[in-house]
Amino acid sequence: MSSSARSWTPSAAPAVRTRLAAGDVHPIPDEALANTSYLVDVGGGEAVVIDPRRDIDAYLALAKQHGLRIVASLETHLHADFVSGSRELAKTVRADVIAPAGADLRFDHRPVSEGDTVTLGEATFEVLHTPGHTPEHVAYLMTRPTRAVF
Repeated sequence: MSSSARSWTPSAAPAVRTRLAAGDVHPIPDEALANTSYLVDVGGGEAVVIDPRRDIDAYLALAKQHGLRIVASLETHLHADFVSGSRELAKTVRADVIAPAGADLRFDHRPVSEGDTVTLGEATFEVLHTPGHTPEHVAYLMTRPTRAVF
């Protein structure tokens, strides 16, 4: 690697503002799993978690710190590499679980497919089928109040 190129590490991530606002995305890295999940402020005092890990304490603490209520968990795919926290969020804070239709999940969830639109708070997410990592994998394109893809 040249001296001008740097590899990305979680510690090299830019600082995140301490006050969240609609559309703000807060990455929550798990270095042990080499995975990052996200808490997204969707406005109106609500938040969603994208691909939560099993230990949900970080999401609950961050949401409480910013006066947010977690209303949903969005899964991009069935995780074979770690246990998802979606069921725990559903049980603990009554979050809706939204997951790819092809994931064949055996618990309550809202299945989504290519072209579906999910509106949560002030945020709109378009569902894109992005197979590769897993056959059922989807991405969520947040189109408002800001643009981001998960």
